[in-house]
Amino acid sequence: MNTYFKKHALLTAMILLSVHLHAQIIKSYTFSQLSANSYQRLSDSLKKNKNCPVVLANKKAQAEFEKSWKSRNERIAKDLDNNNYIKDNVVYPYIEAIVQELVSNNTQLIPYKVTVLLDRTEVANATSFGEHIIAVNAGIVISAQNKEELSLYIAHELAHDILKHTEQAMKAHAEIIVSDDYKESLKNVLSSKYGRYSQLMKITESMSFDRNRHSRYSEQAADSLAILLVKNSNISFDAASFLNLDTMGNQYQRKLSQGVRPRLNGLGITVDENWFMKRSRGLSAAKYNFKDISSKNDSLKTHPDCRSRYEHTLAQSSSTPVKTAIPKNVKDAAFEIAIMDLYVNRNITRCFYRLMQEKEAYENLPIYDFMSHALLNSLLVSVKDMERFNVLRIRKKEDVSPDYFELQNFLEQIPEKNLAESCAQLNKAPAPGKEEQGLIEYLQMMSTDNADKKTAVKSHTKNFKDSFPSSIYLELF
Repeated sequence: MNTYFKKHALLTAMILLSVHLHAQIIKSYTFSQLSANSYQRLSDSLKKNKNCPVVLANKKAQAEFEKSWKSRNERIAKDLDNNNYIKDNVVYPYIEAIVQELVSNNTQLIPYKVTVLLDRTEVANATSFGEHIIAVNAGIVISAQNKEELSLYIAHELAHDILKHTEQAMKAHAEIIVSDDYKESLKNVLSSKYGRYSQLMKITESMSFDRNRHSRYSEQAADSLAILLVKNSNISFDAASFLNLDTMGNQYQRKLSQGVRPRLNGLGITVDENWFMKRSRGLSAAKYNFKDISSKNDSLKTHPDCRSRYEHTLAQSSSTPVKTAIPKNVKDAAFEIAIMDLYVNRNITRCFYRLMQEKEAYENLPIYDFMSHALLNSLLVSVKDMERFNVLRIRKKEDVSPDYFELQNFLEQIPEKNLAESCAQLNKAPAPGKEEQGLIEYLQMMSTDNADKKTAVKSHTKNFKDSFPSSIYLELF
């Protein structure tokens, strides 16, 4: 190891090992609370695939049902092992309390224990997996306007579980797979000399149409039962919640009030206008005139039919709906969880844009400066590894706002030299805590071209893990 790296590694070790009481900037969870650690027993249980019910007399259909059952369990277990879920100190207890409130006031409908998972993703959604397991995304906690609205969304998933919609969908799929009509259709495709692909697509579309039709029916049934669950719990119901649900997935189509350039300048980054311009070649090349995309096709939305669901349930709204604010610390923790999930999964453009949006809402956003620095350092590492496009996740122009597209262009086109200079300038500012400093040091090492980089990185990683065994940043090493 050369002299520079010897001194650098020694200094880093001294810094990390000397301080155990530290000011970690994200305080809502620890590494041990990620699902690979906090849900190991549940994961092991799901992998065993026990207690699959016998629901079909036809043995072949029952076998197909069991395949779907096993696949569902394995998927949840895999997501748990991959830390897609978290049992944090702030958001999870808040969600769990809402679930318990709904369950305790509806014991005749829910006479069993419900397993609640907090999904780390920023997508505003919630899911019922069947078998009394539901997941609530951090994104829907961020987007919900009040506790009553969030309670309705959770009650909706509990309703799916009560009505066994997941099991019914798996049963219907199994029956289709073994049906004579399905077999005959496949036989015709195989015997055809031409157009096999188009015929197969028609069969797939037919099956998809049936599932969508069943899904829309089950959504209405779940809505009706959810309203009953919340009213039994003395929780106000406001049909306008469905209208808010309709627009939750539009955050990347929303413009910044100040634009991208002032935010970059505010970080001390010198920008060149050429980096925002479309190129004749590249992933963001095609000419395009931006237009209003707020009313995109309903079938493409995460939550379709929200307008009709609102109209269908409007008469059942409470006369004077109570609207209890979700505590700010819960909202803040949910945002931190979602931002870290984007960062850990190397979705740099989305992560940066969401930070900019949140900065506009809360100018004194504690994590903004550090996370922006870390994102640019991570981009530099990806550029060095020739993975720039993999972490930018280029999105089509018609799916995002002009500001998002400008940020995407900037991150795509800023030259490596200028990016390195910007990172060096940003890194002069002190990190907010020792863990954050350790992460920045790690990213700096990863972006060097020195032949001894591997040894230095290995030493730094070991020192970090020894010093901060519960750090949320361990996922990034």
